[in-house]
Amino acid sequence: MQTSLYVIEDLCKGQFAIMPSPEGHDKLDNEIEQIRDMGFDTVVSLLTPEEQQQFGLEQEAQCCRDKGLAFLNFPIVDEIAESDTEMVVFLSKLLELQQTQHRMLFHCHSSAGRSSAVLTLLADRLGICPDKAFESISSSLGFQVPETPLQKQWVRSLSVTEEEMHAILPMGHL
Repeated sequence: MQTSLYVIEDLCKGQFAIMPSPEGHDKLDNEIEQIRDMGFDTVVSLLTPEEQQQFGLEQEAQCCRDKGLAFLNFPIVDEIAESDTEMVVFLSKLLELQQTQHRMLFHCHSSAGRSSAVLTLLADRLGICPDKAFESISSSLGFQVPETPLQKQWVRSLSVTEEEMHAILPMGHL
């Protein structure tokens, strides 16, 4: 595998991993196969369509399906999602997958920003405080996450109790 994959052992017994974007173009098939062979069954990409094209990942969703992996994409244009409500709905989907024991790999471009923030938000929904989740991810990666103070502030602003989630989510999404 060309791209480094980091299993976050401290979060849900290694159920989650994070990595920079996979090698694209003619290396994509091999990268996805290796992700599957490492025991992950779901790829969560936070890349925009423009980034997917730039990195040769236009076929990532199809390649994942061909290899038997689920693929979810929630494009984040800048440092944080444009819609907190849409992010909370997306987190509820991730939470459902986690509860059915899916092993999820998160990626953006570098793994330091968007993917670490979204994984921390999921960990928050699982009862792990954001600071602890950031610490676990940072320890696994070998460098400090999130990438920017804005991302840390955004995660803290979306860190909510279950009662608050009921008020935020549209009916039928919890």
